[in-house]
Amino acid sequence: TGSLGINSTSTQNGFWRLYPIPANSEVNIYYNSAENEKAELQIIDAVGRMISGKTVDIRTGSNTFQMDTRNLSKGIYLIKLILPKEVLTGKVIIEKNN
Repeated sequence: TGSLGINSTSTQNGFWRLYPIPANSEVNIYYNSAENEKAELQIIDAVGRMISGKTVDIRTGSNTFQMDTRNLSKGIYLIKLILPKEVLTGKVIIEKNN
């Protein structure tokens, strides 16, 4: 088995991290925010289609959200966190353990 990774990025208004990479049944999105705000989380496939999305309430400080990936095919997807002042995009690899 391979090792799991983390995709981390500093942002205009905080810090975000996607894990585990590769993912199997879910992707965790951690976002450390400087302010309270609403955001949209989306999973985008390789051809740019939104596969799933949900609105989340972000609070000042640490926030962790899960996106279910059990119904996704093996492959590379983008996770978007759409905030009022910026859009964060990270890549995640979905692997299936059969």
